[in-house]
Amino acid sequence: MKCAAKHGIPHSAVIFFAVDFDALDGEVTTNVLPYFKNLSGEMSGYRIGVYGPRNVCTRVCEAGYAEFSFVSDMSSGFSGNMGYPIPDGWSIDQISNVTITHGNDSLEIDNDLVSKDMAECFTPCCLPIPEITDQYVDILPVFEAKTNLWQGDIAITKNYHPSGNFESVPGEVVATVHYGSSYLARDLKPYHLKDVEGINPFPDATGLQFEIYANDGDGHLVHGYYTKVEVDGRTGSQGHYAWADSQENFANWNSDGTSLTSNDSNTVVLNGGQCRIYTLVHGTDWVSGTGGVVSSSGLLHAGMQIAIPASASCGSHWPYRISASHWRESANSPWKTFTDRKTGTIVNAFVDMGLQYGAEPANRILR
Repeated sequence: MKCAAKHGIPHSAVIFFAVDFDALDGEVTTNVLPYFKNLSGEMSGYRIGVYGPRNVCTRVCEAGYAEFSFVSDMSSGFSGNMGYPIPDGWSIDQISNVTITHGNDSLEIDNDLVSKDMAECFTPCCLPIPEITDQYVDILPVFEAKTNLWQGDIAITKNYHPSGNFESVPGEVVATVHYGSSYLARDLKPYHLKDVEGINPFPDATGLQFEIYANDGDGHLVHGYYTKVEVDGRTGSQGHYAWADSQENFANWNSDGTSLTSNDSNTVVLNGGQCRIYTLVHGTDWVSGTGGVVSSSGLLHAGMQIAIPASASCGSHWPYRISASHWRESANSPWKTFTDRKTGTIVNAFVDMGLQYGAEPANRILR
């Protein structure tokens, strides 16, 4: 649990514990089951999976010590596979070894099958909404995806400015947004709310202070704040930091893999609305639902294209996901809507922007 937290593995993620040898049935009884029994009693914050032969996966899951089974069927000579059926409710099945090549380079990888139930129950690992905004999340504005067009860096700080105190930088810097980098921002507009101690948690200043999610440069999506003004009480461009008016809508700009490019020509009209076209560099997923509860979801693979409305925003409960209206397999394929697998109805989808992997033009996953 400590290692998973240290490496930024989100809570509720599944961790598979491997029984990577031919465990005989007696060894499952004397060694494997006690091990997983202790795991299930001690683990918190993460879900338990078991990797191993068919007999191991079946017995561990039937004992209630693991939720997910990753079956090592490629080890066809294991006695724990021979003569045993694949476990009921199996999650992933490792069936063969293949080699992929790129130029003169090659890499052996496992060919795995994913069960239909597993694919449909994928619940993306969501970062928690910070406690300071959690009780107001339904009335605060949604997050918007931004790109920094200022030829310089913006500091994202750990804390927000106390109301009426814009001259000081609050707390440590948790991330730096470089030129061309993308991030997520939400305006802390004045709602004159009181927290449990009777204090207004948000400054009384519209369009001046913003709640931010940004990449910290070390592969983590971190939470913080920035303030656009140097002096309290000033509005418009007067009193703004020089970079403040150079923060643009993410959908206005794309990436050619090196630098930013205008999205004006990378546009399509779908269902009467103007959308920007993005190609996925890496696979990601999408979700749909209300109140932070996933009602439907799906996977998107590298090379697919998605259409993002020109005025797209992110979800209140999923601030690191951007709304998307359509998808297609490739640039030459027809556009399709996002639909619920079970009902077939069209849903509003939110696609993971992958900012935890990279926010720079050269390493972001949406281009």
